[in-house]
Amino acid sequence: MEGRTLIGAAGFLGPPAADGTVEVGYSVLPEYEGRGVATEIVQALIEHAFASGRVRRITAHTTEANSGSVRVLVKAGFGRSGAMMEGGVVEFVLDGPQRHAPPESVRR
Repeated sequence: MEGRTLIGAAGFLGPPAADGTVEVGYSVLPEYEGRGVATEIVQALIEHAFASGRVRRITAHTTEANSGSVRVLVKAGFGRSGAMMEGGVVEFVLDGPQRHAPPESVRR
């Protein structure tokens, strides 16, 4: 497979929890940072997660010092949850579209 280079990795840190929450993680090699790769990957993971119908919320964790990762999450629509964890890790959260039960007349 000439011409193919692994530049990073991304995915979900397990299946969705019972409440519909899943955590996303990603990493891009330093020489490929700042090119929009991580943003594109995270956006694709978001679309995939919410399209599954099983995910209602996506979380991600990073430190404030990792400004590139913070930028990626903010660009993708995540917001800080306010939760600060050990080691200065900050939780970011993205809630999915609200799904409503169909009206009674449609369910019959």
